[in-house]
Amino acid sequence: PVTWDGIAAVEVAGFYPNVTSTSQYDESPDPGTTWAAIDATECASTSGSSTGANSGYFALLLSNGSTAETGVFASGPLSPPQLAALNELGGGNESLAPGQCDRGWVLFSVPDGATPTFVQFSGTTASLSQGNSIVKWPAS
Repeated sequence: PVTWDGIAAVEVAGFYPNVTSTSQYDESPDPGTTWAAIDATECASTSGSSTGANSGYFALLLSNGSTAETGVFASGPLSPPQLAALNELGGGNESLAPGQCDRGWVLFSVPDGATPTFVQFSGTTASLSQGNSIVKWPAS
């Protein structure tokens, strides 16, 4: 289903544990945590998206039943090299024309000792109680 913001297609191309930033202006992960990231793409519907891609629709589920914190700030570039050429997904806060896509990374703060199990997308207009409203990818 199309999201609240007109996003009609989503892809997660990769999951990367132990991510670092190579920017001199970025902080390191907080003590007791590491960063993990996904390489994700969101594409607008045939009507477009007035607000563009939104990284807040993603969550990183952990084996202990909790969720890794999102909204971690980094200006990048990020390492490993697969993420270095990307920016934060939706970081430009730009609208997307019909069918246009935005690709970027989404960063998570993972507590030490926690094991990421799934990346979840739940930004659809369908009721979150419906089985088809949430999409998950293995975090491996």
